[in-house]
Amino acid sequence: MFPIKFIGRRFFIFMVAYFGLIGCLSPGPIQNAGIAVFSKPADMLISAFLPQGFIVVEHSPKEEIATEQTVRILFGNAQVIQEYKAAAQRDGKVKTTVPLKEFKVKYKEFILFPLCFFWALMLATPLKWKLKLKLSCAGTGILLLFFILKLLCYTLDQYTMNPIGVYQLSGWAAGFVSKVYENMKIGVSFIVATIVWGGLALPKLKSDYLV
Repeated sequence: MFPIKFIGRRFFIFMVAYFGLIGCLSPGPIQNAGIAVFSKPADMLISAFLPQGFIVVEHSPKEEIATEQTVRILFGNAQVIQEYKAAAQRDGKVKTTVPLKEFKVKYKEFILFPLCFFWALMLATPLKWKLKLKLSCAGTGILLLFFILKLLCYTLDQYTMNPIGVYQLSGWAAGFVSKVYENMKIGVSFIVATIVWGGLALPKLKSDYLV
């Protein structure tokens, strides 16, 4: 059993680390870089899961300096968009407007806060620094995959709510993605971050690994 004084010290480290990380990672340019890192694998994986759709995950335009930045998801019917592009080529047009819909998620709530929570838990855990860094990298990868899967469900819900000829879910599938969109907000992400931390760090709390 850990003594009360030890637990109190670790809690203090956690709080300082959590709010310190948020403060350091909240400036607009840093958020912009974080969105760029997240958008590329999210775009690739969601597009792979939804090949009949046209998916673009990107930073919302004109928000490079804003303190509350968002990730924008553009979605449409890939076949329809291809038909628009083919028609534009036949007409000799360099550019054309294609039918796309969009929705946004707040970067801080969707990604930054849960990640900082996980990193703060790792920093407060009394493990050797090399092991702590290794587990932090593994946990970050797991959480990013969770965020992408969560965004995939959000995208499927938007396809269902805005019929455009593909991925029009019904029955239990429509109900599932709708529940995910309605209920898997920031609180669930904190719970998942805690589970990931517990699964990675707690088994290592042995004398051989402790600092």
